[in-house]
Amino acid sequence: MFMSGFIYQRHFIILASILYWGCGLFLLQSFAQNRSEFLASEQEQEIRREIALVRSNIEARIFENIYKADSLASILTIDPAFGLERWDELAGKLVQSSPYVRNVGAAPNNIIRYVYPLQGNEKALGFDFRSNPKQYASVLKAQELGSVYLDGPLELVQGGQAIIARFPIFSDFPLKNDYWGSVSIVLDYGQLLQDTGIHQLENVSIAMHRRYSYTEAPITFYGQATVFDKPDIVLPILLPNTQWAMAGRFELKAPDMSLIYALGFAGIALFYTSLLMLLRAYRISHNAALQDELTHLPNRRYMMSYLEKATSESPKSDFALLNIDLNDFKKVNDEFGHDVGDQLLIHIAQYLKQAITERDVVARIGGDEFLVVLTDISNSARTADRIEKIKAHLSHHPFCFNHQLGQSQQERLITPSLSIGFALFDPREPVSIEELLNIADQHMYQRKQAEKTVSSKTPEEE
Repeated sequence: MFMSGFIYQRHFIILASILYWGCGLFLLQSFAQNRSEFLASEQEQEIRREIALVRSNIEARIFENIYKADSLASILTIDPAFGLERWDELAGKLVQSSPYVRNVGAAPNNIIRYVYPLQGNEKALGFDFRSNPKQYASVLKAQELGSVYLDGPLELVQGGQAIIARFPIFSDFPLKNDYWGSVSIVLDYGQLLQDTGIHQLENVSIAMHRRYSYTEAPITFYGQATVFDKPDIVLPILLPNTQWAMAGRFELKAPDMSLIYALGFAGIALFYTSLLMLLRAYRISHNAALQDELTHLPNRRYMMSYLEKATSESPKSDFALLNIDLNDFKKVNDEFGHDVGDQLLIHIAQYLKQAITERDVVARIGGDEFLVVLTDISNSARTADRIEKIKAHLSHHPFCFNHQLGQSQQERLITPSLSIGFALFDPREPVSIEELLNIADQHMYQRKQAEKTVSSKTPEEE
């Protein structure tokens, strides 16, 4: 009935669905990608904050311990003899006040003569800094600066790694011309790093290096030197009279987007289903407005719309409009009941559709009246031939039903009798729809009257 419209709607729905899903999946992919980039950025910012916190912890712990050690260096500067007489007492308080100070050494004339605690550090006694060029360079650097200088991390003669704060001692303070020697504060490098949280950093490779006056390239003392080749972050670590550098290369984990995709796909599918349900409800409502409820043929509204398009759109084509009326339909209703009359109308609608081509249109416009548009017909002879074929087809398919008579049922047959009038539409001499309908109606009435004069037996009963 609405085959061309149905095909058009189906193609439209397919194309719209493809467009919808394409746009939906594109938006989902874009959202997931933006979300992934956002989470990666958040992860990166968190790593940056953690690295900055580690840098701050390193600076704070080293400065705190140097500040504590500065009091011992000050006493030796003011009165070396007094300080050395009470060496164990003063050095012991310093070691006890800090979890990072491993030992303290005093080196008059750059030879270690005093160490606290002595146990475990016996190898350091008598060590001449001039025998070790690297350590001696740091001692001379402190002497040159006239202030504390941070050396290391380096390997100790007694074993292990440490950071050493070297305090130059001058016997003519504050002139600082008469060099007495130095005080070295050995800080536990491993424990200090452990407490800064550097080992707990995740998704990042960390490296640290520093420069020495006796080397051209910086020396990497933590991590891999290659991290400095393409670092994502480089932070300076500012220490007394020296500077370290900390570099990080991010190893970000790809965020898990499976939940985003699952929820997004479910949302797209749910919205798509809702749209289909709304479209289906609209189609049902729309078709119901254009469809005869009893026969499911197009109704008068549909036929008027069809004729409006056929007579107004270009290019126009010839067609014949048939006005069909079922003879003596009232008698059927009166004798057998309206249910039988309705079934008869359904029967006629079914075989009318069979009697026409797919390009033709048949509609029930009310009661026992039908309209048929025969396409591409331009003369009365062809129209009359088609009318006879329609009548013959209906007469060869009588309507069979069971009629209740008292306590029994009797099978009855009704051979439909149709009165058919027609009007031709010529695009070269177009007329209005009202005129077409009027011509077809008058012609149908004339045919009905003519048939009544021939025979009064309509419909035929057996």
